[in-house]
Amino acid sequence: MLDFKRINKPDFRYSLLYRYVQFVHNHIYYRRYKVVNKENIPPRGEGFMVICNHQNGLNDALGILFSLGGRFPIFIARADIFKKEFVGKLLRFLKIMPAFRKRDVGIAGLDNNEVIFAHSARIINEGDVIALFPEAGHEDCHHLGTFKKGFARIAFRAVELSDYKLKLKILPLGNHYSHYFRMQGKLMINIGEPFEFTELYELHKTDPNRAQYLLAQKARERVQKLMLDIKDLEHYDEYAMLCTVYRDIYIRRRPAPAANHDRQVQDYAVAVGHTKQKPASKGSVFCRGRHNNPAYFPNELQADQHIVAALDQFKEKDQSAFEQLITKAGQYKKNLDHLKLRDWIFRKRFLAGFWIRTIALLLFSPIWLFGYLNNVLPFYAGNLITRKIKDRMLHSSFHFGLGALVTFPIWYLILFAVVWIISGAFWMAAVYLAVLPLSLLVFFRSKVLIIKLYNRSRRFWLKLRKNPRLEASEKIRREIVEAMDKLIF
Repeated sequence: MLDFKRINKPDFRYSLLYRYVQFVHNHIYYRRYKVVNKENIPPRGEGFMVICNHQNGLNDALGILFSLGGRFPIFIARADIFKKEFVGKLLRFLKIMPAFRKRDVGIAGLDNNEVIFAHSARIINEGDVIALFPEAGHEDCHHLGTFKKGFARIAFRAVELSDYKLKLKILPLGNHYSHYFRMQGKLMINIGEPFEFTELYELHKTDPNRAQYLLAQKARERVQKLMLDIKDLEHYDEYAMLCTVYRDIYIRRRPAPAANHDRQVQDYAVAVGHTKQKPASKGSVFCRGRHNNPAYFPNELQADQHIVAALDQFKEKDQSAFEQLITKAGQYKKNLDHLKLRDWIFRKRFLAGFWIRTIALLLFSPIWLFGYLNNVLPFYAGNLITRKIKDRMLHSSFHFGLGALVTFPIWYLILFAVVWIISGAFWMAAVYLAVLPLSLLVFFRSKVLIIKLYNRSRRFWLKLRKNPRLEASEKIRREIVEAMDKLIF
């Protein structure tokens, strides 16, 4: 077994890699990377454990890594990925330790966990951070899975090795993605308040299994409040569509929080459905800073949480009416798929914007073409790899790990060399190299604009032809909004 005694010690090579990956992650791969409630992070010098929901492979771990303000957490992952010596050493360099499972190593191999538990306790006592995903595997949607007791075993073992003197703090995090698979999407890390579990220490001495179960449940409740958890997987697509339709409406119309009301209580009590919003009076002014701004990504999570909580309550209160609303949402989604349109197009009512964007896209087409020609090859090369990977939730890991971190830089260096050789001028090649990352952002943003232009053009054409499915979709959407108005406000 590898030696992990120095895994939490400073490493100049790791620090350099951290800065590079952080820049690519925060400013290139994601259009917006937002960390909220940073004040909940324990101060430097105080060790703690981080737990988070798991939905998106490597990207979940990177989201945690760059949210902690320069603290380098030690991650714990399943031991089977450490089998090859080279891979094991690479993972150790990346500050990852193994956790041994019975199905992977048998009963005898579980003794290796004692070494890992001891290292975990030492790392926390030295003021550093242990990070893991209690679900053990990743989900494939906005849903929180069952918390396995493995994380609780690690936590209690760290406490046990200190003779129950260690008051271990657990910091819950929730991640929220605008889209799992697209580059230039949005990612938010929502940091909750750290909590202890000293009330379970005595129980653990007599009934460790019960104590581990209770800790897993307590931790799950904390993480659940920080993320979007759609429990009704049978109607997941319909829930997601209702969030898409009503999200911006809710954000713009929700009343501003009381001036003297605690922000955390106000935002999340409403978000998880513990309080009911009062109907807003006609003609009220709702927009007060970021609170009513749909473009502010944390508002999307709060809106979706509130909508999902309201739908869950509606299902319990009136099953028949709930089924009718779900049926409409399902039909609306089918219509959009058939029409090859997206919901946002129905929120746009003025033709002026369509023509302005069309003209602007034509005028700036040379810039888009420059971005396209310089980035299309490495961009689509990543798809050749992900097509062979059955688990879609790992696709973004490969797009980031192999694409954004490796393929694009190598491709840019090749272009730099070609321009230098052809022009014979180093300065010209250097300027070209500096412009290439910007061309990548232009390429992606232009790609989005072209998709939106297609949607606008298609809707305009269908409307001219008085397409019956389009008209039916507009009617269903109005009915959905009316139903949600009654439900929410």
